[in-house]
Amino acid sequence: MGHMKQYCGLLNSSFILARTYFRGTSGTFTDEDVKETRNVYFKELQLVSSTINNLLRLLLEILREHEVYIIITSDHGEEFLEHGGWGHQGRAHYGIWITHLYDELLHVPFIIASSYFEKRIEHYYTITSHLDVLPTIMHLFLNSNIVRTIYRMIWGNSLLSLEHYCRIEQERYDRARIVVAEADAIVKPNLEGLGQTYAIIDKRYKYIWHPVPGEALFDRMRDPAEKVNLIDDLQDLANEYRRHMVKYLRTKRRRMLSYKAALKILEL
Repeated sequence: MGHMKQYCGLLNSSFILARTYFRGTSGTFTDEDVKETRNVYFKELQLVSSTINNLLRLLLEILREHEVYIIITSDHGEEFLEHGGWGHQGRAHYGIWITHLYDELLHVPFIIASSYFEKRIEHYYTITSHLDVLPTIMHLFLNSNIVRTIYRMIWGNSLLSLEHYCRIEQERYDRARIVVAEADAIVKPNLEGLGQTYAIIDKRYKYIWHPVPGEALFDRMRDPAEKVNLIDDLQDLANEYRRHMVKYLRTKRRRMLSYKAALKILEL
């Protein structure tokens, strides 16, 4: 019966999310819609988190004699009008969606569980990217010559290597690390995305470039909600991030060629 109650709760939650989504497309949100949907969303997060926790415990107990790695992450978060958008499509504008790259969408979990690890919990608070997921997985199997070859060719860093850093090295790594997020800038129903939007992110700042609303620069430490745009106040810093974006775009093409070469190796 407990499972049935949870299942019915999810069905009811989906109905609420759908109802508020349709209201959102017509611009008729109410404060009650936002409050209700937020509550439902976080209740579902708690339910999924609890279910995954129970599943992990069961799997690791069953497979405790084997070397098993279970990796969990997510593709995106959701926003509830923090920046005028709803869900993860961005902001509706005359029949199209203006894509957002704010932290409520980009900040997602990355969890590794294994019976092979010692019984401990490690938390690493550093700037990471989905590009780090593949190198992290490959780090677990670097005893293979093929894996070592591909590991040197792909973009991103193994997050498992962080546990070998001392505190000073970790702080130096955090200061130097820059990650890039990108997405289709404009999305129109039933059509492919138009243009690209980019976010250049480091430990302190986030720079966003979008062809429609333009540029934004946020101080992530003083303004974690990303409400105060400093693009006009910190022009020198903005120029630095623009250079990072240009460098990224130039590097991206070279990296794509490396990925193709890595895929050929995997096919052999």
